[in-house]
Amino acid sequence: MLVVGSPGDAEDYLRSLDERLELAQIVGFLRVAGTGLWLDGQVVASGVEEFGRLLEAQAVDEVVAAGIASSPDADRIARICVERGVIFRSLVRMPAP
Repeated sequence: MLVVGSPGDAEDYLRSLDERLELAQIVGFLRVAGTGLWLDGQVVASGVEEFGRLLEAQAVDEVVAAGIASSPDADRIARICVERGVIFRSLVRMPAP
């Protein structure tokens, strides 16, 4: 699983997986910044258009968008996942009651 966003963005989701986490291996946390993609603090691609190459290089089978749900980058990442048969989940933060 590759999380697009910070650990804090995905905290509730990851906590819900906690008891089943042995079934889900987290590849890392990806940040989309400017024209680059950063995986755990390292630049791994020059832009979202190279996201497919990153999926292959890291053997990712699931992507969770935690911090970019309503951005053009999320749409492009989702499309690349669908084209490659990778599960894509987008987390929605609900307002507090």
